[in-house]
Amino acid sequence: MEIISLSCPNCGAPVSTRQNNCEYCQSPVIITSFTNIADMPLPQISKYADSYKKTLAENPDSQDLNLSIGICYLRLKMYEKASASFEKAMEDNFDNPEPFFLAAVSLLRGKKTVCHSPPGNRQNRRISECRSYD
Repeated sequence: MEIISLSCPNCGAPVSTRQNNCEYCQSPVIITSFTNIADMPLPQISKYADSYKKTLAENPDSQDLNLSIGICYLRLKMYEKASASFEKAMEDNFDNPEPFFLAAVSLLRGKKTVCHSPPGNRQNRRISECRSYD
């Protein structure tokens, strides 16, 4: 994982992609799943996306930042931008299934899916998470 310096998307303090949370405001620095921002108000998510966009201008190939901004775009229902960001996050990153799953959700434009497998398995949990994007 490449370590990149950036400003905290929430408070603007200096942080790096190595940190999970900002030491000043305790907000997440990098968004790794939809659950990180599920309870955030949309204006704050937009603020995160703007912060990631600025940092990506200097580090366009960062898988972590592309995944983070993609998740923000997905929550903001900006599906085309989310899909493009997830595609960048997938490049040479076959060990992390998250961008692949989220790319599919963005291509479905957050629509619900039907699952034909037994309840309680991992696929159904992921689909339940997907439903919360609506």
